[in-house]
Amino acid sequence: NSLTQSNSGSIFPTNYETDLTKNYLAQIQFTGTLTPAMVNTASISTNIYDLDLILQGTVYKNQVPGFNIRLPLNGALSARLPLVSISQGWAPEGVAAARPLFHAADLDNTASDNWSWLHGKHFFEAGASVVLSTKRQNVATADNGQYTFTGTFTGNALADFLLGDSATFTQQSSERRVVVHGPIVSPYVQDRIQFNPSFTLTVGTRISYIPLPHAPSNFEDIFDPSAYNLSRAPTVNTTGTITPTPGYDPLNGLVRNGVTGVPVNFSDRHHWYFSPQIGFAWDVTGDGKTALRGGYGLTYTRIFTNQDCSFSCAGNPPDVSSVNLINANFSNPAGTGTARALSAPSLTSADLNIQATQVHSYSLSFEHQFARNWTVALTGAGALARHLVGRFNYNQPVPFGPYDFNPQINTGRFFTYLFSPFLGYAAIDTYTTGLNSNWHAMEIMLSHPVSENLFFTAAYTWSHNLAEVASASAAGYDVYNYRRFYGNNAGLNVPQVFSVSAVWNIPWLLHSQGWKRTLLGGWRYSDITTIRSGISMTPGLSIANQGIAVRPNVVGASVTGPKTVQQWFNVADFAAPPAGYFGNAGTGIILGPGLVDFDMALYKDFHVTERHTVEFRGELFNIFNHPNFTGVSLNYGTPNFGQVTAAADPRIAEFALRYQF
Repeated sequence: NSLTQSNSGSIFPTNYETDLTKNYLAQIQFTGTLTPAMVNTASISTNIYDLDLILQGTVYKNQVPGFNIRLPLNGALSARLPLVSISQGWAPEGVAAARPLFHAADLDNTASDNWSWLHGKHFFEAGASVVLSTKRQNVATADNGQYTFTGTFTGNALADFLLGDSATFTQQSSERRVVVHGPIVSPYVQDRIQFNPSFTLTVGTRISYIPLPHAPSNFEDIFDPSAYNLSRAPTVNTTGTITPTPGYDPLNGLVRNGVTGVPVNFSDRHHWYFSPQIGFAWDVTGDGKTALRGGYGLTYTRIFTNQDCSFSCAGNPPDVSSVNLINANFSNPAGTGTARALSAPSLTSADLNIQATQVHSYSLSFEHQFARNWTVALTGAGALARHLVGRFNYNQPVPFGPYDFNPQINTGRFFTYLFSPFLGYAAIDTYTTGLNSNWHAMEIMLSHPVSENLFFTAAYTWSHNLAEVASASAAGYDVYNYRRFYGNNAGLNVPQVFSVSAVWNIPWLLHSQGWKRTLLGGWRYSDITTIRSGISMTPGLSIANQGIAVRPNVVGASVTGPKTVQQWFNVADFAAPPAGYFGNAGTGIILGPGLVDFDMALYKDFHVTERHTVEFRGELFNIFNHPNFTGVSLNYGTPNFGQVTAAADPRIAEFALRYQF
């Protein structure tokens, strides 16, 4: 079990959150020797992970004397304090929607059977595993209500609060608990063939049944573009409000899981996946000093919960509705507030072609041992990832002539989604598996046992990582052309790394007697030096009237700059994009600060008795106190654009004692 505590953010001093995690694991395994050359192993296991988010402090209305308010909706959390936001420099008070009535429980039940048989030159393996996964979690909604005071009535936000006159009040209808199920069935077969003492070949395949996870039938909705009917859309006004038309359907394009022919997991297009693999090892000269190894494999990773809509889509309409009022009195918003004009709602969705992520991995290495035990290894490797998860706004405004989007959006006088394909909705935040990444690397490694007690290793790696979007948490922004900004994988591309390490079992006084051996003999020393280039970074945009543009334009020949704290890259090579354009700055075009680091450690075991040992450990990190920078301001239009904003740890010394018995 583990227990962590944190404030609900520094802006919520009225309460704090305690996170209690529990993990239970049980396994039964049976291994049977069927013949001297045949073995079978079967196992059953269960893994339970629980997380409780417990709010403590002033959380509920009945904890505050005289706090009597009547909310329009009586949701699961309506007894909690509402969130009160006061503009003009005041911090919000109360309980935020991000603090749900939370008990998350994950369960994995696994059964597997693995059989092996050594027969002549063959070593056969076959088996299967079945994993039944369940996830239970609440979708955070603001059903305790939220007031906003802006000074609408008196000109002073705090005065409005003291009078109880809010500018706006919002409340969602309920907090829903989602139970998601996702099975995996995966049989495999493999054969390792020893053709001769110098050459071994391994071939095999795995066939996996990986359907998309699903919530209970008839539980949630997803947006299906093919079900959207433009004739049933409302009139969209320039301010973002909507006016219902005679044929208006507020659920236009939404389809229900497990209802009217819709699969319970929304899509049954991809269930089965084929995973071949092959590898070899060759002792080229037959004396154990020259080896050539290579291999290829195709693997799949299941898309689960937050990335396939089985969880996040539970907050879509009609299951979760909202009350939006203006000029509402604090004590009785339902009886005093005026309903705000209908606005275009946002949705969470997933592409109906979503599928498991696949990775093609391959490598080839050559290793040779020279005289005096010097060993050199040269390795090339690659990984091609396909069907990566990303998020796109499927209601992105359509291109307008030569423009990426209608330039009228930049003026701020027109609602962004007035120019979108699915009128009546704002953003439709959609998970998709249409993205790709490519990684290639080359490494050369040199190792040498200098003596019986001293071992030395040096390695240099060159690599290149390319992608359209860095991760599932990063949103791509051109839904009509995923590959438009394909480039260096921001946050993951590190072109060059050089490292040197040594391990030394210090022989001094090892064979002495008495206190000299006890205190001064048997010490172990290790060190590692790392020098690497920076990580690729992508510039952003923060200017007035930028519309839906998210990056600047590159106007110079090179963004490489002086690499100083005040200007890491050439800020003069960037400019604001013209109205109607996203900006042409590519992904990962800025190389961030590198790293120069030297760490060392000294260890010794003190044997108290035969079964009792005390280990002393002294470690020094960044021993030369070299400045290593980690953050750079990347948003064009901010005052510190291009400046270094953060640094890694300075020199740190750690000492520890470990008692083993």
